[in-house]
Amino acid sequence: MRWEVRIGGRKRAVELRREGGAYSVKVDGSDYRIDAVRTAAAFSSLLVGSTSYDLGVWAKGNRYTVDVDGKRFCFDLLDQSIGWTGSGSPGASAAGPQQVVALMPGRVVSVLVKEGQKVKAGEGLVILEAMKMENEMQSPKDGTVSRVHVTPGQIVE
Repeated sequence: MRWEVRIGGRKRAVELRREGGAYSVKVDGSDYRIDAVRTAAAFSSLLVGSTSYDLGVWAKGNRYTVDVDGKRFCFDLLDQSIGWTGSGSPGASAAGPQQVVALMPGRVVSVLVKEGQKVKAGEGLVILEAMKMENEMQSPKDGTVSRVHVTPGQIVE
């Protein structure tokens, strides 16, 4: 996956590839190999080289908060290879069917739509709770909900 993010007013290119049980991460052309183990819903333990980090990630729309060993960073998701854009709602410009998936593990609090329902870009679809924070997952574009795969109370990855 490829993203463009804004951190502290600076745009950065990020690429992530899963390689077996680890990840290959490229940030502005610099490569990193990361071993990650999820320790809780929004938390992971990372091993980068010989250094270990505790990582927490929370999302609200296109705004992400990342906690690395007690240091907090915020960034905006500007663009993702599957068609997400920072202006408006994720994927508003993407053509064809779009699948909306959880960006982090959590519990489905409520489902706001039904199969066959017409939705507008940015309209709420599902409320997901992760680490006591509720995040509204939004429609990536105008369209019709073809299928709902979750129910309230369900745990999702």
